[in-house]
Amino acid sequence: VAGTSGESSIFMADGTSGDASYRGYVQYQHTNDNFNIGTGGAQRLRIDSDGLKFGSDTAAANALDDYETGTFTPTVVSGITSVSYATNVGYYTKIGDTIMISLRVALSAGTLQSSLLSFAGLPEAARTSTYGAGYVSYTSSFANQNINFYVNPGSTQLSVYKQIGTNFAGNDLVSYAFDLRLMLAYLT
Repeated sequence: VAGTSGESSIFMADGTSGDASYRGYVQYQHTNDNFNIGTGGAQRLRIDSDGLKFGSDTAAANALDDYETGTFTPTVVSGITSVSYATNVGYYTKIGDTIMISLRVALSAGTLQSSLLSFAGLPEAARTSTYGAGYVSYTSSFANQNINFYVNPGSTQLSVYKQIGTNFAGNDLVSYAFDLRLMLAYLT
């Protein structure tokens, strides 16, 4: 045990000299306000005001400072009007500045439009310079369309584009009755 200018440690030893005397440890450094955990005689984990860091890394930019999971409700905001949902649910995991989403949107009614097909309600806005593209995993009405999903920079909106980069409008669908199941990741 040490005062506020030193460090407090608990050591698990395999011997009495060298790193054998501190093969495992839990340590709090009062002067730097960081908490360290070591195994095999080396630091493996550090927690400080920046967040969680691995190994002996001290760089603020490498800290893991956010982790969360949750749900969101994806909604059609353009391309189809008068929408009724059979289901619209989304799940996400955020680790640092990366969000991984899984969503399902199935419509039971709607009117197809000639505007870009877009969905809103993502859990957090995308980075303003993101390249948040992904590919659809399965859907009946999108079959053979070769489309891309793009998370719009600085927004919580997901838009649909044809592979050649043009808009994918609601009127490109066979009918409003689709079942979209999608997984993708984007940066915040």
